[in-house]
Amino acid sequence: MPSSEGLLSFVSAGSKSKSNGSSRVDKNGANDVHKITLTRSELLEAYHEMVRARYVDAKTIVLYKQNKCHFQIGVAGHEAVQVAAGKTFRARKDWFYPYYRDMALCATLGMTDREFMLNAMNKAADPNSHGRQMPMHYGHKELRIVNQSSPTGTQLLQATGCGLAIKRQKLDEVVYVSLGEGTCSQGDFHEALNWCAREKLPVIILVQNNKYAISVPVHEQLAGSSVYEIASGYENLERAEIDGTDYLASVSIMRAAHNRALEGAGPTLIEAHVPRLQSHSISDNHLKYRSQGDIDQEQLRCPILRMEQYLISEKHANTKDL
Repeated sequence: MPSSEGLLSFVSAGSKSKSNGSSRVDKNGANDVHKITLTRSELLEAYHEMVRARYVDAKTIVLYKQNKCHFQIGVAGHEAVQVAAGKTFRARKDWFYPYYRDMALCATLGMTDREFMLNAMNKAADPNSHGRQMPMHYGHKELRIVNQSSPTGTQLLQATGCGLAIKRQKLDEVVYVSLGEGTCSQGDFHEALNWCAREKLPVIILVQNNKYAISVPVHEQLAGSSVYEIASGYENLERAEIDGTDYLASVSIMRAAHNRALEGAGPTLIEAHVPRLQSHSISDNHLKYRSQGDIDQEQLRCPILRMEQYLISEKHANTKDL
């Protein structure tokens, strides 16, 4: 488990760092994070969860085409950093405020394939909401996954309040909350950062930056070059910018942030750069605002493909095994 020195202990001397103690990891995939050591079993288990989420995601698209599911929004491209979070946080003990793409996180925490299907088809046996919620709006009382709302960003202040309650009651718990980079343009995001930092709350904010808020590119959203940069003014807020397709780097940062929160050192903002391998949702067609070249380039950043290449290169598995 990482020391309380924070995320800097995971970043090599060649990477960028900020004067307030925050760390920056190359978003283009450079391996400048001191990787943790995981066993073959742990790596294959993580790979399995990534693939499982991708298959469940594909099945929900089929259900939509069969008129058995009235909406679908996918996880493809986000799996590595979500599984890293699921393997770091503690289901049934920590608290989770996900956003609509967090299928791989919820799968890693313990949601079953059947539960995902029940959610997609709005069945009464759905543990999320007994069929009353939108598909892909996850919640699970037993796993402490708090049901989410459709308006983006509402989960941020809820997570902040949960973190404040944990601090006041001196509980050994941490809060996970996630969002896309488009939500960083909303007031709830900055209000949450302010109060989490001010109160040094045990909250980890994961921004999954896939470059598009539906059809709006990131350079038309943010008043800065990255989410990492625009969050620089909050004291007590640790920040990291990582390649979210790199599973080992994601686990390293997640563990450091989780440990920091448990020790009372305050919140961490993690900006994870990930590809969006599909349209925003089943109701969208990204060919209307993205070039084919951009889409093809993003396909090469698939986190599952990257994990397969790593497992084979390290001789943890061969093509037949995978």
